[in-house]
Amino acid sequence: MTIARTVQNRIDRLMKWYLPSRLGIFYHYGLFTGGGKAVADPSSCKALTYKSPEEFEAAAPDPEAVAKNLVQNALDMGAGYMILTLIHTCGGLMMLYPTKQPEFRRKTTLDYIGAYLRAARAAGLYPMLYYPGDCHNHDAAETLGAVAPEITPDGCEEFFELSVRVTDELKERYGDLIAGFWLDGDAPGHFSKLPGEIRKRFPDAVITVNSRDEFSITEQDMGTTEFCGEKPDPPYNRAGTFRKENPWRKALPPKNLNEDIPAPNNWWYQGPGTVKQEYLDDRFFLLRQMITSLGQQGMWNFAPGIGPMIDGRVPPELRPSLEAISEFLKWGGEAVYGTRGPAGTFFSPGFFQVLESSGFYSVTTPLQESNIFYALVTEKPSGSYAFFETSGHEPKRITDLRTKRIIPFEMWHGAAVKDHDWSDVDERGVAVLKFEF
Repeated sequence: MTIARTVQNRIDRLMKWYLPSRLGIFYHYGLFTGGGKAVADPSSCKALTYKSPEEFEAAAPDPEAVAKNLVQNALDMGAGYMILTLIHTCGGLMMLYPTKQPEFRRKTTLDYIGAYLRAARAAGLYPMLYYPGDCHNHDAAETLGAVAPEITPDGCEEFFELSVRVTDELKERYGDLIAGFWLDGDAPGHFSKLPGEIRKRFPDAVITVNSRDEFSITEQDMGTTEFCGEKPDPPYNRAGTFRKENPWRKALPPKNLNEDIPAPNNWWYQGPGTVKQEYLDDRFFLLRQMITSLGQQGMWNFAPGIGPMIDGRVPPELRPSLEAISEFLKWGGEAVYGTRGPAGTFFSPGFFQVLESSGFYSVTTPLQESNIFYALVTEKPSGSYAFFETSGHEPKRITDLRTKRIIPFEMWHGAAVKDHDWSDVDERGVAVLKFEF
């Protein structure tokens, strides 16, 4: 198969539902979940809220109720897809369904995965499953906090064979309910082979590979980003900050086909004190992260990583952040759904500085080639003017997306807007101007 055909197959698959959705929600759910007395240490994963599958199931006895809450969170936020951890690392290695693979020492007797998949599809959402690629994930030490055994090439090959058996089992149990897979970890050779095995069994599935952004794996559809390379400016900025390698020394993200997943509550929720302070101080912080992520590069998606409570609900400390996104999408959704960032176009996002008036904005444009651009202003001008770099192209019309009011402007190699009412930036987290060329 030619490179051009491989790329086109990838785009065709993603355009069916993934790229137009733009928004997902990533659930880190398992033995760390629930809001117990233990407080997570972001630099390690020592304390578990639940010490065994039995204790976990006693706290969450109704998988259907958990799934209902997971789905409702996504619907409330305006997400089009969800990702749920099938199993995770850091000592909390528990399969969320009654797998028949004997290598997994911890597994539930209740089927949380099946409930999640069915509930998502019934609600019109696309459910994906997280699966790790670290070779020791199936063979967790019985003592919590114990050091995992050293990874060996033989162990990785065994884990790959086990992963293929898990894929067969998932196909048999759930079939086409599964919309995609999100692969994590760094097992030598593992990701060069597993996506191909998944594709054989799930030909239409979206396959995301964490931190493998060079797309050297034919069956990979998306890369992903967890960290900024240096301190963001503004503090919520995402894509515009990737100038250096990230803390895991992985490749920097591409301009296209990347999913951004910030972690508002350090991946796992373990009670009060585990939600990052910036999200508590500013209900618009997550919204502005989303806007800058979707409007700085090309075809990016945004899926915040949330450790829900044991019943599947979003922690109360994070509810205002999701509500802010939902409120924005009610009037500004056309600037998000079915759009992409401006990479490769003439409209440039970022800081503007003109006549001692500075501010910051992101740009989106419809996925299909279009004469429409949306400027999403998250830092209002400090003076009278706001300047939007259009490389000399003059818009036919500029409209305030929320009020529908026509906005007057002047042309200075770009569009300069004077004395506009920017109150939406303070009151709603963002002001959106629709440019038509």
